[in-house]
Amino acid sequence: MCVARQLGMVNNSLYRELTGTDTLTASAHLARLRDIGLLDKQGKGYNTVYKLSQAAANAGRLIFPEPEKVVGKQMAHLLGRNVAYLQNRYIQPLIATKRLEYLFPNNPAHPRQAYRTVGKSQDLS
Repeated sequence: MCVARQLGMVNNSLYRELTGTDTLTASAHLARLRDIGLLDKQGKGYNTVYKLSQAAANAGRLIFPEPEKVVGKQMAHLLGRNVAYLQNRYIQPLIATKRLEYLFPNNPAHPRQAYRTVGKSQDLS
């Protein structure tokens, strides 16, 4: 969701790169997000891309009050995962590779800690 919001789209390859999942798992996750109305599917087969739906964009303004700011608990809830799993599996690796940064970098345990994306990647392969 964050990637689709930041880049305007996400495809299976990009999703796999960011999450470390296999092709079928990535397809299942993207289909789930499409089925609940958060992503719109465009194209078929290898050319399939998913774009943030208008409903998700509108909801995002309520869920994420500041542009490109994400709260771990909210992400965990949206993805149906627990916070610790999300932290260990996704957030920390994205921080380590400088794709995400802490909103409060001097205090990772800050009670209002959130994350924001770092720059915009043009490499969608």
